Amino acid sequence: MESDSGKRAKESGVRDRRYSIRYPFAADVEMLELKSGRRVGGVTSDLSLGGCFVCARRTLEVGARVRGTLTRGSQKAEMLAVTTT
Repeated sequence: MESDSGKRAKESGVRDRRYSIRYPFAADVEMLELKSGRRVGGVTSDLSLGGCFVCARRTLEVGARVRGTLTRGSQKAEMLAVTTT
């Protein structure tokens, strides 16, 4: 019979395979909340093919749609996103 810790390790391995690999990526972020028109600044903490993790200077409602510009040095990237947690 398998121990509880063995079961958790297997479940964790299965769960981890569902997520994209993330890369550390520091960039300034300027977002426009599309519904309210409010601007929100922040910085990225990491980036993946499935999303970008941003530490914002104020709380955004889960499900808010935003348009953003990521700036790192002289490079800029535009994004459209829906906020999650």
